[in-house]
Amino acid sequence: MNTIDLGSLTLEDLDGETRPEPPAGASRERHAAHALRQTPIRALGAEELFVLLRQRESLGSVAPWALTLLEQDPLAAGDFLPGGLLLALTGIPAEFWYGNPHSTARLRAIVETLSAQPDLGTFLPADHKIWQHLDTLRTAEVL
Repeated sequence: MNTIDLGSLTLEDLDGETRPEPPAGASRERHAAHALRQTPIRALGAEELFVLLRQRESLGSVAPWALTLLEQDPLAAGDFLPGGLLLALTGIPAEFWYGNPHSTARLRAIVETLSAQPDLGTFLPADHKIWQHLDTLRTAEVL
């Protein structure tokens, strides 16, 4: 029996869709997201996932991989500030989380783990935008 290594697949493979190049004048982030659609999922790190999440690219595939990285390091950031990946992930609209209960449960567990860290304020000060995102998700009864 043959098995498929999902980590070796790209977003284009998983979506079954090859998109045209973004139009001239599209943002650098839009062009980067387009190129990242051709990268195997396993090769996507925190920085790449941050870009894809902010562009709302293939959330059904990107969010679970981002959750996997955050389960290993809740403050995963790549070249961004600590918590950058979680910031992008929690910026996804509540509607996504309503339709993905397994991913929602994983996000809750990550937030609980992170909240239990005694030095959390060192990495995520009170004015960090992530707190606003988390409040929004709590209000929407996602968390």
